This record gives sequence, C-alpha cells and structure tokens, in this order.
Amino acid sequence: MTGPRRRNEATVGPATSAGDRAERTLSVGVFSGPVAGVLLVAGQTVSLPASPARGPLLVVCVLAALSAGLLAAVTWRRGRLSRAWVAADCLVRPALLAASDLIIWQEGGLAVTTGRDNSPLYGYLLMSSLIPGLAPWRLRAVLASVTLLVATSAVGELALGGPTWNALPDASAFYGSATIAFAVAHQVRAVARRTDAYHREAAERAAAISAAAERHRHAEPLRRRVLVTLAEVVESGAISDPRLAEQARRELSWLHGLLSHGPHAPDGDLRDLLRALAAERADSGLLVLLDLPSGDLPPGGRGTAALVQAAREALTNVRKHAGVDAARLTLRPEEDGWLVEVADDGRGFDLDSVPARLGLTRSVRDRMARAGGWSRVLSIPGRGTVVRLWAPR
Repeated sequence: MTGPRRRNEATVGPATSAGDRAERTLSVGVFSGPVAGVLLVAGQTVSLPASPARGPLLVVCVLAALSAGLLAAVTWRRGRLSRAWVAADCLVRPALLAASDLIIWQEGGLAVTTGRDNSPLYGYLLMSSLIPGLAPWRLRAVLASVTLLVATSAVGELALGGPTWNALPDASAFYGSATIAFAVAHQVRAVARRTDAYHREAAERAAAISAAAERHRHAEPLRRRVLVTLAEVVESGAISDPRLAEQARRELSWLHGLLSHGPHAPDGDLRDLLRALAAERADSGLLVLLDLPSGDLPPGGRGTAALVQAAREALTNVRKHAGVDAARLTLRPEEDGWLVEVADDGRGFDLDSVPARLGLTRSVRDRMARAGGWSRVLSIPGRGTVVRLWAPR
C-alpha cells in the first residue's frame, strides 16, 4: 500500500497554498465535464435510429469519448489544467462536430440519421465547452477558443436544414457555458490570491513579532547592566561637573521608572509641562526662552506626551550639537492640534548630510508620526535650526 500512495502523491502533489488548492478544485471541474460529456454521448448513441450513418457516427462518438477520457485522465494526473491540452481540445471538438455533420449530410439529414434536430455530439460539446473557461486564460482568449466550435455548430446545423431560430441559439450556448465557467474560475482564483496574500502577511507579521521579542529578550539585561554602570558612575563622584552630575541622576531616575512601570504619559497643562521642561534643560546649562499663549487653553489630548518628549529631544540636540547655550520654545494652539517650535541660532547643519536612520529622523519624526502628528526640520549651516512639531488634540 505504501508504494501506490507515494506514486499518487508524487503525481498530484500536496496543495501547499490556496492557489494550489484552487487549481486542484478547478481541475476536478475539468475532469467532471468530459466524464459527464461521455455519458451524454453514450446516451445519444444508444438512441440513434438504424441508418447507414449509424456506424460512422458511432465511430465519431467513440473518438469523442476517447479524447474526453484522455483529457480527464491527464488533468486528474497533473492536478491542474494544462494550457496545451486545453488548446488541443479546442481544436479536436470542432473537428469531431464537423465530421459528424458531414456524415449526417451524406446520409440524408438530421431527422433520418439522428432522430433529432442536432448532432448526437451536441450535449457532449456543450458540457465540455466549460473547459476553456476554467483554464487560466483571459476572457477574450476563452471566447476566441470557443469561436471555432460556435461557427462549426451554426454552419453545420444550418447546412443540414436546421431552422435559424434553433441553430443560432444552439451555437451561442457554447459561449454562455464558457463564460459562466470563466466567471466561476476567476472568482476562485481571486479568493485564492487574497488568501495567500493574507497568509504571507500573517507570516511576515509573526516573524516581525518574533524578532522584536528576541530583541527585547536580549535588550532587557543590557539595559539593566547599563543602569548599574551608570548608577556606579554617578555615586562614585566621577562626574566633576555638578550640573552634569545632577542631570545624570535625573536621567537615571527616569530610566529606573521606565523599566519598572513602562512609559508614563505626562499629566497636566501643556504650558506647565513645557515650563518644567525648560527648567529641566536650564539645570543642564541650556537657557530656554519660552513663548507660551495666555488665557484658557483646550486640553492637551493624546498628542501631549509626544510633543513634550519630542521637544525634549530637540532641546537635547541643541545642547549637544548647536554650539550655543540658549534656545527658543514656542507653543501655538491650532484649530485641531498644537504646534511647538524649537529654534536656535547655532551652527546648523546640512539636512542632506544626516543619515536617515539617525538623529531627529528617529527620535523626533518617528515619535510624532506614531502620535498622528508630524515634524519638520529647517536648518542652514551657520544660521541655526528650527524644529516644528505638530500633534492632534
């Protein structure tokens, strides 16, 4: 039992994606169409009246059954449609129909040779005309592949004396069958593509989460080790500058709180928070000139924390890189948000020379984007820098 099962698996192959499963499902439809067509041909041949055309028509019907069975077997074995086999079938079916019409014409017409008003292959051909619609072709290719069959059917039936009102609808039915099959196959493949895209996105998201968790696992002991080292430096008195030592103590306290309780959103009026920020920066040697609005202001909202933290980062950059000991901090309420501006008259820099992954791009712009706001940096070498921050209320 092991050997045959392995051969079958090697032939058909496992459905590794929704697209594979969709093609397998459509191949079952292609398999079922010829099989049902063969049964229709068998029923038609049994009811053929006795006539000189009976023998030749039976030969054509047998050939039709063999071609249908061959296509069904190939499709089942491969587990998907073969474009080449479908294209060949689109040529074989009109040829069989033309042969049957020629036999009927030579032996006296439809009524005498078939006992009905169309070829004994008509039911088989109508059933199997769905095959091009299930193939992975565009609609125009599907309709073009059926056109030869439509023309053969219409011309043959009219030549055999069939009425126009019957011959043309009979022929156009092949278009309808192929178009319906195309619509079904198109939807099946579209759903499969969306499913595969969702699975890829889910796998990428899971990988990103796993990578983030791994980074966090390694980062946690590193952060705590840095805190221990920083605490030892502060407590040992190695920092001779009192203001720098005091700033290090504040930052150490803030880091301890961050690791113990997570990020803390600042509470209170945005003006008070910016005043506190200015006082904090003054302790580190940077004079911050405030320009704050007076009177009653609307509440700070969800962008308050991002604005305060981004302004802190901008002032830190002034202290580290601008080469000046003063900066201006401005707050302006807008219709649907807050605008904060941090400006200095320092050395400035060339924006194009700063790597995108460093400085304000990472510490300010990303923070504001996460809060639903934005940031803009204007700087001219030798003429200072302006950082504008906006966040919604």
